[in-house]
Amino acid sequence: MINDLNWDAILAPGVQAPPGRGRSAMHWAHFVTLPNVQFTAALERLSHQPPADGAHLAVIDGSKCQSDRELFDEFARQLEFPSYFGYNWGAFDECLSDLLVLDDGGLGAAFGDRAGVAASTLLIAIKCTKAVLVRENRHEFGKFISALQAAANGELFKYVRPRPRVARLRVVLHSDDQEFGHFNEMVAE
Repeated sequence: MINDLNWDAILAPGVQAPPGRGRSAMHWAHFVTLPNVQFTAALERLSHQPPADGAHLAVIDGSKCQSDRELFDEFARQLEFPSYFGYNWGAFDECLSDLLVLDDGGLGAAFGDRAGVAASTLLIAIKCTKAVLVRENRHEFGKFISALQAAANGELFKYVRPRPRVARLRVVLHSDDQEFGHFNEMVAE
């Protein structure tokens, strides 16, 4: 659990699991419990004080991600997925991973329709985490976690030679009351 939302804590290796939940293989995820107003202020501070090697912050509203279609819409909007995004888990996996490729000029340049953002880290901050995919079954939630994990680990590029240079992916999962919805179950496993 991160108590002070700062770049050093976010970029640190290892897992920050919710209290009493043990450790997790989600090295890319950090859990934050703050009132909504404080969380928003902390994100504002982060956006104005990026690390030396650059970072891009994307804020996802979990209350707009209650079904898989809503999640695809919110991520596509906030991460500016290309117009050819297919609104399914395979396309989500691919666009999230391609977004991180830095070789073509920065975050998002691999989509071929933009110059890209100069940053070595993509931070996705999910507000109201407990609402993410609440209208879907646990299997769909597992697909979401797998896509984040695959992107964070560069799994889609493991057989690509030469392997592209990719940005770090970090995800901050926010709750105002220590309830993280499906994430609680995933971390406990």
